[in-house]
Amino acid sequence: MPYKGITGRLTILNDSQKNETSTDKYVGTPVAYISNWSVEETRDVVEITMLGNKSKEIMPSLLYWSASAEGAADFTDGAQQALRKAMVEGQLVNVRFYLDKNTYLDGTAYVTSFSVNISAEDKGGVSISLTGNDVLTLTPSANSSTEPTAQGQGGF
Repeated sequence: MPYKGITGRLTILNDSQKNETSTDKYVGTPVAYISNWSVEETRDVVEITMLGNKSKEIMPSLLYWSASAEGAADFTDGAQQALRKAMVEGQLVNVRFYLDKNTYLDGTAYVTSFSVNISAEDKGGVSISLTGNDVLTLTPSANSSTEPTAQGQGGF
């Protein structure tokens, strides 16, 4: 099922909400006026090529994630203030990136960048970058099929 921007959300979770799941509501404090977010998961690889080989061999190594969000700046919004405070103080934040009420990505991250901008012809904006600390968890909708699994050495 394709997701639409109208169902997307970015929320901050307190420790008691971190493990909470819900199928009828968004959990956490929404970050107001976010117009887009992006999450990227990356797998490092290490080279294991033996001397004398003519082609490179690699193997998977560490998995990590990062995220960014952009939108209108609103410092009357407690969530934007909380993200900035977490960055300044070097505190971890629990975040949830919703595709819809039932499908989301959960993780704990450090806020690594918090930028504010404004121009004469536009509203004030905010751009937030996060770097994940530990794993990012996908919770798919109960109606979705299970994720594919790797079968064999070469694929799915």
